[in-house]
Amino acid sequence: MREYVIMTDSCCDLTDHMARELGLTVVPLTVHIDGHDYPNMLDGSAISFEDFYGKIRSGVLATTSAANVGQFQEVMRPILAEGKDIVSINFSSALSTTYQSACIAAQDMKEEFPDANIYVVDSLSASLGQGLLLYLAAHKKQEGLSAQELVQWVEDNKLHNVRLLGRLPNDRVRSLMATSRALILPTQCYEGFPLCIAEAYSVGTPVLVSKLGNGGSLVRSGVTGLKFDQQSPQSIAKTVKKFMNTEDVDWQANTSAYYRENLTPEMNYARLMEVYRAAKESI
Repeated sequence: MREYVIMTDSCCDLTDHMARELGLTVVPLTVHIDGHDYPNMLDGSAISFEDFYGKIRSGVLATTSAANVGQFQEVMRPILAEGKDIVSINFSSALSTTYQSACIAAQDMKEEFPDANIYVVDSLSASLGQGLLLYLAAHKKQEGLSAQELVQWVEDNKLHNVRLLGRLPNDRVRSLMATSRALILPTQCYEGFPLCIAEAYSVGTPVLVSKLGNGGSLVRSGVTGLKFDQQSPQSIAKTVKKFMNTEDVDWQANTSAYYRENLTPEMNYARLMEVYRAAKESI
């Protein structure tokens, strides 16, 4: 069996430590901010996370662009020159041209290395969804799967049952929430007040949320939902599994009660007016 490398792109949102530990080769997308272009390195070496979020907080607009064909070729060439094959699992083709860039690069590299096997897989996901798929794929490789077997495993286990619905009216979103088992909020940003949590509670839907920021403070673990480590795909997977296997909690009753007691528009308005009154009196 030929040795192979698992390749991906920086949209996987894994930490640099995790990517190295899993043996992944990562092609960076590009971040455009404040008139400069930076490769989106997982270790923050091109632009630190502190600098990036500091600019965002100050109102600077940031955009991104896909990894291009040349970037993939530069990373693929030395791997293929060592006689190794490649399995490239990339950012969803519905959201970026990164997958298409990897496909074109693979075709070009096949002409240069005709004996090599280069497999490019559309993950149909992004961010930690993509990261979780890569985490599991890397462990399957460690179990001894060949490149072809791994590609088949990824195709069989990626999110075929996910539908990208795009932007929907608020009443439609609330209707979908009301019929969902849970709302999953895997944010990696410090949220002030994630309105979607209040919306989910208002229709009796529990929330699985990252521990970061106020999102975690709005969820009572084991009562109105569960919490996970936003930097750990395996933590998300374990939390979802725990939720699915929990049968002794009345999630709907708990979330509805929490909403009535803490989050109704009338209660929030009263609290806001109290803040205004206190501020006025302190002047």
